Amino acid sequence: MFAVVDPSRRRRIKQEHARSEALLLNILPQEVADELKAKGHADAKHFAHGHHPLHRLQGLHANEREAPQALVAEKLNTCFKAFYHIMEKYRIEKIKTIGDAYMAAGGLPDPKHGSAADVVRAALEMQNFMKARHKAEREAVGKPYSRCASASTPVRSSQASWA
Repeated sequence: MFAVVDPSRRRRIKQEHARSEALLLNILPQEVADELKAKGHADAKHFAHGHHPLHRLQGLHANEREAPQALVAEKLNTCFKAFYHIMEKYRIEKIKTIGDAYMAAGGLPDPKHGSAADVVRAALEMQNFMKARHKAEREAVGKPYSRCASASTPVRSSQASWA
């Protein structure tokens, strides 16, 4: 027995599938997403070298304790969107955001992309974005724009660590 699906329903199904795919790729690297779809799980992998920029935003509002939460969330969203585009430019994989911190990894899952030099370039670009966006506000209260650290270490990934 075959069910007949009308064209408008078929179109909605395709749109929802495309939306689901986009959401999946927003949180997982393509390679991991493909492996999950094919096998239902992703195997742990070991990488000899991973390069990790960690960018912590330092008070997006002059008096952040009194700032409306919606304003702080809006500023975080603006910064993280800019950071996402910077990571994309240097082919660095966003790992997660943790409060006001943005964590990424270069050289994963493909060691040919997101080298240590690319990570440093991206970190500098992130800092320049923060300076341009918040310089006057931050200087007025004598605080830094952001802090960025970077390390190169061996990495062991698993399905859970990519989410």
